[in-house]
Amino acid sequence: MQTENANPAEILLGKLTHGYGYPQGIDTMPPGLSKTCQKLYHAILAADRSMLEAILHPSNPRSREAFETLLSDSGAVRLPKTVKGTNELIAGFVSRLQSAFAQEPAKA
Repeated sequence: MQTENANPAEILLGKLTHGYGYPQGIDTMPPGLSKTCQKLYHAILAADRSMLEAILHPSNPRSREAFETLLSDSGAVRLPKTVKGTNELIAGFVSRLQSAFAQEPAKA
């Protein structure tokens, strides 16, 4: 699935679709699930904490599972079962994303 020359955004989308149970890609997903996957993908790219909190709410087990797969292929990482715990994990994740984005070299 991943190659040395693969675009990181494409790798991210591939991992998310795999986490939703559609390793063949977003085009193979049902429309509603595809839309949710795209929302999660864009929320991660934008480091949008409020959108991530909405998508990864404990009442959305499918999206939570996809996100957990993104964090750990082995399934070792689990989101907390509470809203407060989930939101705290998301805050840390967004903080790390923002730090990583700030360290990226500017593109010419």
